[in-house]
Amino acid sequence: MGIEPCPKLGGIRVNLKANGAEFSEAALKNSGCDQSSITVPEDSLERQDWRSANARPYGIAINSKGIPFFCEFGTNKMAKIDPQTMAITEYKLPESARPRRMAINARDNVYFTDFQGGNLGRLDPASGAVRMWPSPGGSGSDPYGIAITPDGLVWYSESGVKPNSIIQFNPRTEQFARATIPSGGGTVRHMAATADGRVYIACSGVNKVGVGEPAR
Repeated sequence: MGIEPCPKLGGIRVNLKANGAEFSEAALKNSGCDQSSITVPEDSLERQDWRSANARPYGIAINSKGIPFFCEFGTNKMAKIDPQTMAITEYKLPESARPRRMAINARDNVYFTDFQGGNLGRLDPASGAVRMWPSPGGSGSDPYGIAITPDGLVWYSESGVKPNSIIQFNPRTEQFARATIPSGGGTVRHMAATADGRVYIACSGVNKVGVGEPAR
């Protein structure tokens, strides 16, 4: 398999063909890249179907053991996939939950934002136990982007609150703290935490990127 650089983007152009289907990275169209820069044999792309109809896989993260976990936004389930066998294991959440984004802490507990129910959730994959906490903004707060800082604090956005809010959750005390995003946020779909405890947020509706810094 060959990979050629894409000079205009500093990345690669991906064009996969498998089982008669063609998969292309549409965002790189008209970038000057060769649309056949990667060739994949038809039997080399593995895929796995879900038992749940309309699962709509959404947020995804890898735990410390290299196991991918993901949200099934179309259902009330979280799931993991075995990297060796491609077998999928599902974890059922409360009936009304619709998990959208997720983050995994140092103990491999999975925290997720329940977009529909307005909750923060935690899944313990070892036992299958699920905890749910109502988000401070209430049932219409639409929790979305989420990240965990090295100190174990969970941060996420409330996209249904105008202006958007940033929420901090302390798992040790189960206490919430809340702050308004100065720009309004405009729906924070993604967040990322740094090693020194800063949280970067992508404010997609207002064309800004923000950062929250820990008190020194």
